[in-house]
Amino acid sequence: MIGILSQRLTKTLCTSCKKSYIPEASELEFLATEFCREAIPDGSRSDPEEEDVVKQLEEWRQGYTQKGEFTLYKAPGCPACLDTGYRGRMGVHELLMSTPAIKKMILRRAPAAEVHFEAINSGMHTRKQDGIEKILLGYTDYTQIRTV
Repeated sequence: MIGILSQRLTKTLCTSCKKSYIPEASELEFLATEFCREAIPDGSRSDPEEEDVVKQLEEWRQGYTQKGEFTLYKAPGCPACLDTGYRGRMGVHELLMSTPAIKKMILRRAPAAEVHFEAINSGMHTRKQDGIEKILLGYTDYTQIRTV
C-alpha cells in the first residue's frame, strides 16, 4: 500500500457572478478554528488552543493574502448559474500516505483514530482542511465545505 485517497465533490462558485469581499476578522477566525479543530487527536473535535488558531491565521496571511488583506468570494446568482451562485464541481481530497510509522500501526491493528492522528502529524490534510484552503483560494464557500 502506498496511500489511501478520499475525495468528495463540492460545488464551485459561478465565475460569471462571483464577487470578492474583504472578510471580517471573526469569519477568518472561524475558518482557522475549523481548520485547527480537524487536527485535534481526541476525536471530540473540541475547540483548539487559541495560539494554534493565531498561528494558522499567520500562515494563511503569508500564503493567501494580497497586499496584506484576505479576499474571499461569494456569488449572488445570475442567469448563467440559474441564480444558484454555483456552477460546476471540484474535488476536495485527503491523502493518507503510508509511512513506516503508519505501516506499523496498521500491522498492530491500531484504532483508526490513532492512525488518523499519526497521519495528521505526518502532514496529511483532511478533506475539510483542503476545502477551507479552496475557500481561501476563491473556488468555493463554507456552505459547501461544512458538509465534507
